[in-house]
Amino acid sequence: MYPVNPADGIYHLNTPWVEKATINLADGKTFTVKVERANNQAKSIDTILLNGTELDGLTINHKDVMSGGELVF
Repeated sequence: MYPVNPADGIYHLNTPWVEKATINLADGKTFTVKVERANNQAKSIDTILLNGTELDGLTINHKDVMSGGELVF
């Protein structure tokens, strides 16, 4: 996840480098990014789910992260 334009609040997604990462947010919320691979050799992204809903692209909003939840590749 990285912002191309830090002022617009949009993060662009790419293949994760870690299997799981959790961000601790305010009010006890967390935002977790995790990778579920068919096998350890898989390098490409087939689907991305944000809180169980498939994304229609390779971006998420800052507000989605700050709301807490889970991003699964």
